[in-house]
Amino acid sequence: MNLPKIELPTHEFEMPSSGKKIRFRPFLVKEQKILLMALEAGKENDIMNAIKQIITNCVVEKNFDVNEMSSFDMEYFFIHLRARSIGEKVQLNFKCKNIVDDKECGNNMQMEHDILSATIEKPSNHNKTVFFSNDVGVSMKYPSMKMAESLILKTKAKSKNFSETEMALDMIVDCVDYFFKGEEIYYINEMSREEVKEYIENIPKASLDQIETFFQTMPSIKSIIEHKCEKCGFDHKIPLEGMINFFE
Repeated sequence: MNLPKIELPTHEFEMPSSGKKIRFRPFLVKEQKILLMALEAGKENDIMNAIKQIITNCVVEKNFDVNEMSSFDMEYFFIHLRARSIGEKVQLNFKCKNIVDDKECGNNMQMEHDILSATIEKPSNHNKTVFFSNDVGVSMKYPSMKMAESLILKTKAKSKNFSETEMALDMIVDCVDYFFKGEEIYYINEMSREEVKEYIENIPKASLDQIETFFQTMPSIKSIIEHKCEKCGFDHKIPLEGMINFFE
């Protein structure tokens, strides 16, 4: 017997990093099972892999690759995917650490939180464009999940002498979008990796500091939970940062 086909709604999401829009369906029982099993295991790597698998299953765009998403795009998208699939509310637990009579209160606080209250926070000094001189500079792109994982693998494969400076330089090279002089653009796909690396090694130190600021100030997901402890009455303002914290 052929059972009736279930028609699933599709929704649209706009990537914070680029404004690109993608369509997705809610996740199903099989995807929820993947998530719950990963959360029960409690290992961050397993949870991240489960989330990537669920996103891959649910995005209905052709040629979509979850590994090309930036970390904050992926985190923000998954929050919206979860809201469209299960609901906007999650139950969270926090321990009250307010000091009362020289002792920690210790009350186990349970609260409901609207995950769609999360916002993308971008510091005012964040800039993807860095000038090396008056009209020469670089446009940076956000590191994708693939870049981050590749850097981890390269670091493990190399000797212990692979310094933090070399790691940082590798990440910078990966995240160069293009160089420019005035209106002239120098595309990365027309250069070798060694050419890009050598060029970066010869920029002014002040420009390197600005590139480091680009990484340090990348957009992040944040939300604030306001809750009064039922035991000691302390008014908490609990910040949530990063995707996993929204589902603890």
